[in-house]
Amino acid sequence: MEVREKDENCLVDDEDGEEGLNSLKEALKVERATLASLKAERENERNASAIATSEAMAMISRLQEEKSVMQMEVAQLQRMFEEKANYDGEAITFLKESLLKREREREPCVREAN
Repeated sequence: MEVREKDENCLVDDEDGEEGLNSLKEALKVERATLASLKAERENERNASAIATSEAMAMISRLQEEKSVMQMEVAQLQRMFEEKANYDGEAITFLKESLLKREREREPCVREAN
């Protein structure tokens, strides 16, 4: 078995190597902490995005429902206006016919009076 003497430079190199290793371990720890922080931030962003998407979909559904209700109301109002227009048209026709009938009945009376 051979015994080697360590000179002063080797001890310094070992200490420098250990300091370098400790420095690398510390840098790795910082990088891992940064990575964990970024992952947490990404997860928060995903959750916020999912919530925003859910809210947007709920709003779209609500607006579609409101649109459907309004379309039904519009269709009902159109039918009511058409029915009223038909009724009014029939009433106008009846009144015109009544007026003509009275004028015809009145003509002989006016002629007799003259």
